[in-house]
Amino acid sequence: MVGTRNHPRDFPAPTESPTKRTTRASSATTSSSSTNAKDTAPALPKPSPNTTASPTKPRTRRTNSSWQHAPPLLALPWLAISLPLVIWDTGYIMLRPHTLPGGSLHWPLYAPYELYGRVDPVYSPGAYHASLGWTGAQGLGNAFETLAYAAYMWIVLAKGRREEGEGVWWLGGSWVVEGWWGPVGALVGYTTFAVTIMKSVLYWYNDAFMGFPIFKQNGWFNLIFVFAIPNAAWIVVPLYLIYFYVFEILEGLNVAAGGEKKAR
Repeated sequence: MVGTRNHPRDFPAPTESPTKRTTRASSATTSSSSTNAKDTAPALPKPSPNTTASPTKPRTRRTNSSWQHAPPLLALPWLAISLPLVIWDTGYIMLRPHTLPGGSLHWPLYAPYELYGRVDPVYSPGAYHASLGWTGAQGLGNAFETLAYAAYMWIVLAKGRREEGEGVWWLGGSWVVEGWWGPVGALVGYTTFAVTIMKSVLYWYNDAFMGFPIFKQNGWFNLIFVFAIPNAAWIVVPLYLIYFYVFEILEGLNVAAGGEKKAR
């Protein structure tokens, strides 16, 4: 007891074992290397929320350049010639009796209808005085048809663009209508030309159900050159143009369904 009390120094602090010192040094080295690796390693991009897998998406609308309305080369020249004639014809019908022979508007604008009225009884003064309804009905149809064709020409000329290098005059050549107005133009053109064909065919049906008066009262010259050829043009040309409109509309539907656009 006495010897312990008179000990010259305090007891030394407990020392760590070599095993513990080695373990701590290894842990510190590992932690330091992990910190350096985090500082030097490139940051990986975070996954975007749009890249996650999702069920089948609805098909999006294609760009305007994927489908275009290109009127047939004959369409605008034909309308430039036929529309004034149809307006002239509609005026003769709707302004009767002033446009009939002896009327205030007959000479000189409607003088040729004196001959045509003798060939086609539907246009004769007798048809008007007998209140034949077909003449006025088809004349009113001509008026609406003319408005539709004027709207179609406005769509092509105002909303479209002309491709250079084709055509002889300003209505010829290749026109292209893109965007929303492209399908509208194709639909208006197709529908109006189809109406023209049906109206012209009905005109011939009307003569058949009247007992063929046009064929019975005319010689071959008037029948062919005054009646048949001029009136058949409003069947043959629109039918030719309808061929192109149908295939163009089918092509547009194919593009909308996910198909490829065919080369023209």
